[in-house]
Amino acid sequence: MYYRFLKYIREKKLFNSQDSILLAVSGGRDSMFMADLFLHSVFNFGIIHFNHKTREGESDRDENFVKLYCEEKSIPFYSIQVDIKSLIKQGRGNNFQDVARRERYKWFEQVRSNHGYDFIATAHNSDDNIETFLYKTISGAGLGGLQGIKPKLNKVVRPILNISRAEIDEYILKNKIQYIEDSSNSSDKYSRNYLRHRIIPELKKMNNNFEKQILVTINNLSGAYNSLNFLLEKQFKNHITEKGRKIFVSKAALTQVDDNIDVIYYLFSKYNFNIAQITDMIKSKNNTGNIYLSNSHELLVDRENIIIRKLSSVSTKQYLINEGTNEIDNLGLLKILLMKNNENIQFDQSKKYIDVDKLKFPLTLRKWQAGDRFKPFGLKGKTKKIKKYLIDKKVNKFDKEETYVLLSQNEICYVMHSDISYDFRITDTT
Repeated sequence: MYYRFLKYIREKKLFNSQDSILLAVSGGRDSMFMADLFLHSVFNFGIIHFNHKTREGESDRDENFVKLYCEEKSIPFYSIQVDIKSLIKQGRGNNFQDVARRERYKWFEQVRSNHGYDFIATAHNSDDNIETFLYKTISGAGLGGLQGIKPKLNKVVRPILNISRAEIDEYILKNKIQYIEDSSNSSDKYSRNYLRHRIIPELKKMNNNFEKQILVTINNLSGAYNSLNFLLEKQFKNHITEKGRKIFVSKAALTQVDDNIDVIYYLFSKYNFNIAQITDMIKSKNNTGNIYLSNSHELLVDRENIIIRKLSSVSTKQYLINEGTNEIDNLGLLKILLMKNNENIQFDQSKKYIDVDKLKFPLTLRKWQAGDRFKPFGLKGKTKKIKKYLIDKKVNKFDKEETYVLLSQNEICYVMHSDISYDFRITDTT
């Protein structure tokens, strides 16, 4: 089993021996099986556990079990407790499973990035792949949704995707691997469990090689989807642009393929949006301001474009800005250059010019806040709220959230990428 595990990692190019892997371990049999394989490998790894605060204390039991396992094996351990039901009550989603998955993967990525891991490994097996395929089939998925579970997607890898649940059970029994049984796995109220307990056994009666044949079908559909991707890359390459951490997709280009859900799904599924979200987005793409969330990205319907950006926490950090070059986290460089006189200035539209005598260093750079006001050009000294200013400029929601202001002694002198305050303008006497 161990060599089969290594062979699959190598064949699918999931990661190499120099990479460090963060294992998502719930304490169940699949994830404990995966943990045991890694324990006997040369790979550098840590374990991460997400406590959903559910099942009347069972989730706390699971966390303690995984924590103790890591302590005994001297494995780095990371955990968090998130009350998913509370998030739903706050209006941050409707479906428990969808919200839990979104929050789980968002936190996994934060830990991976903050602690220097290269990849996140989940314990999906070949039975999970079959169940996912069947669920998406009866849910009306497009071609992209019928590929099954990908062995590797961005920073997430599935190193035991080629191993069946029966093989895992045999290994667990033979090697006396301890694990925790999730009571929710026995309940048929969840669609996946109903498929597992009721539908798949009936399909096996029709075909003894059911699992093998379904996996062949998934592989064939994945090949067809990759071919479609190759052709669509050529067709849409001039209609998709990337600026900073945002991707812009032309709404005009989408109009040309409104009737082909597979084409639309191709464009957006790579950002982990599901078929229901994409279908709704197509129907409402004239409703400027609509926002859709996946577990990794958010999508904004703007006036001329569909804008996509990676999910990230809202920063409240403030930066002190001095003369010279200032490096700002995730924003790049802000250069403050002093010019001795304005007689020979060659004005450049990519730069902003401020009367330095009106500044008091260090300056402060921060996100704009509710109630912020400044004096834009054209109003001749009258103040205007930043919120109203951005609305009047027709700035989209994403850009509003990412707008920074530069302050001198608590007075806004510059709205980044926009206007200098009237009070800080240069004049003939500057």
